[in-house]
Amino acid sequence: MAIIFHEVSQIFTDTLPGISLSHQEAKVSGGHLPPHWHERMEIWLIREGKMTISCDRDIFDVGAGDVLIFNPGEVHSCRVTKAPSSIECAIFDLTSLLTNRPADIDPLIRSISSGKVRFQHIVRKNEDVHQLIEQLTACNHTTPINIMRAEGLLLQLLSVLLEGYVSVKTYSVPHHLQEVSSLLEYIHEHLADDISLENLANRACMSPSYFCRWFKGAVGESPMAYVTTLRINRAYELLSNGCSVTETCHKVGIDDLNNFNRQFRKRVGVSPSKIKAETKRG
Repeated sequence: MAIIFHEVSQIFTDTLPGISLSHQEAKVSGGHLPPHWHERMEIWLIREGKMTISCDRDIFDVGAGDVLIFNPGEVHSCRVTKAPSSIECAIFDLTSLLTNRPADIDPLIRSISSGKVRFQHIVRKNEDVHQLIEQLTACNHTTPINIMRAEGLLLQLLSVLLEGYVSVKTYSVPHHLQEVSSLLEYIHEHLADDISLENLANRACMSPSYFCRWFKGAVGESPMAYVTTLRINRAYELLSNGCSVTETCHKVGIDDLNNFNRQFRKRVGVSPSKIKAETKRG
């Protein structure tokens, strides 16, 4: 969804339906992963660096060695505060782990998937969790044995989390995820266009004022702030790939260069020209 993390490697995405394992890196501090969510469960192991995470209206700082858990349907965002940063990321559809044992294991998995059971967001200093994630990321060849091993490791990981990291907060996966997802997809596809609050509200069949409240309640950020964040993330990517500052400004749908510079510095912490200069030095 955003470009603060550059994907270095990815396995199982196509060969094992419902499970994606990847190693991702961020080279510059200040990058912002905007609020978003998945219908699947997501787990990060932070290898290096520091980040500020917002998840389910909680804000916390994390660093190397910490494990993050994003339950299905939870809105979360990230800002890199110390680079370089890198993570091991696992995103998986819990229903892909169903075992055809309806009397015991499957009800637990369905309870996690539906939000009836959810986990705490941070796991610190748990060797069992670390070892399981390390073994999971070592499954880097898509052989039948590795696929079997990955599924088994995910089930073991869930069992450890169920024993010690179940959250006491009540929660249910929002019913409007699909509706909001369609709108966010439209925003992503039209970043270079003139996106206005009125246009987005019309697409959602709501008045602008009601739409603002609805969007912020679902995503955690106002509609136009969300659009600007995505544009700046896209600008960061273009600058890193050699695009000029002026060209980048227009490609992300911001006509005013001064406004572009101001918004970029606000979200990234440095000017666009500095990112451009660092790209040339690299």
